[in-house]
Amino acid sequence: MIFSRQKIISNIGALLSGTVIARALSAFTLILIARQLGPASFGQYAASFAGVKVASVGFSLGIDGWLLRNGNRQNNANQLGVHSTSSLAIKIGLGAVWFLTIALLAPLLDQRVFPFSIVILCAIAIWLEDVTNTAWSTFKATLQNHTTFILIIFFQGSIFVITAILAWLGFNSAQIFLTGRIAAAALGSSVALYWMVHRFGIQFRLDNVRHALVETLPYGASLALAMIYGRADIMIVAHWLGKEAAGYYSPAVSLLSMLILIPSATYGVMLPVLSQAHSERAHVLHKYAVKLVLWSALLGAVLGGFLALAARPLMVFLYGEAYASSASILMILSGVIAARAIIFALASIIVAVGWQNRRVIIQVASAALNIGLNVLVVQHWGLHGVAWIYVLSEWILLLGYLWLVIKWTQTDQQPRLENVQRTLTT
Repeated sequence: MIFSRQKIISNIGALLSGTVIARALSAFTLILIARQLGPASFGQYAASFAGVKVASVGFSLGIDGWLLRNGNRQNNANQLGVHSTSSLAIKIGLGAVWFLTIALLAPLLDQRVFPFSIVILCAIAIWLEDVTNTAWSTFKATLQNHTTFILIIFFQGSIFVITAILAWLGFNSAQIFLTGRIAAAALGSSVALYWMVHRFGIQFRLDNVRHALVETLPYGASLALAMIYGRADIMIVAHWLGKEAAGYYSPAVSLLSMLILIPSATYGVMLPVLSQAHSERAHVLHKYAVKLVLWSALLGAVLGGFLALAARPLMVFLYGEAYASSASILMILSGVIAARAIIFALASIIVAVGWQNRRVIIQVASAALNIGLNVLVVQHWGLHGVAWIYVLSEWILLLGYLWLVIKWTQTDQQPRLENVQRTLTT
């Protein structure tokens, strides 16, 4: 069953509006925290959160990507229940081991940049969010994104409301804000998981868990690499330039991330569509792919241009004059959003056709380049140098993905040409 154009557009609209509102709430939450804490303390918060987020791949394993592709590939609700339960079991089981590891390693970090209490609270908050992602991905897999919309908004809205209350009460402690985030995330996670279980049930099968662990390895590698070249720069800045520099760099990345969720919503809808089209060998797959890339390129150009033009007034208006110097960083990072819109489109095609393993190779090259060049330039070129390396690594990733898609197109068309030749011969 190939989804109708109306259903695709409706789901993109629902997921897009939900993710945009959720990211806006998330951005406003960070703005409130940044204003209350100031650059130095916010640098500790941002650096710790970024570091733990990268480490979270150790229990999430990229399994949400696997669930999004395979959950409803055969249009079977019962199979989706089995897959979602396996994903949840893996995150809960490995999450416990992961948290213990974080608790043991956290005291060894530089406590001036990564305080133990902040790192531990970040770990709890991130684990709750990642578990909730399983529920969101389950509904995404069946294109029930109106439900996803409600769950995402409730989750991020709860965090924003509690953060706003704490800011209004005058708290200026990162630990207090993280504790509030955990309480809100626990509420949002409970609602999402209840809704998932009510709709799809709990169907635990040990053999499926083993199967998921094997198949999710390339997805985990892909997620880890995406985390590295998306968040490692904050950690590098914090380590070499200090917590205050991280406090200036992080707001620019946060605003960039808010805009990135716009093309991300398209990826969340089109991956199940393209995956099912590929499964059924539908002739529309190539047509979907071409249109997706073209529209994504236009979207990236619009978003990148907007961010470049609005960087300074946007930064000063949202974060205040204390963060005015972050505007030049945000202007440079506009090149990232222009590339990322196309990257999401190309990635959805690559994953849908089963070339995830090959995608990881391209990501390894981009991540290695990102980290290597950042380490080389951070002390000489500072924050602007780090921002330019981020842009460069994204465009290299884009070219690598484009090469993979072209390669797949050539590989896929060859059997079709041979079949046509056989038909003409007979």
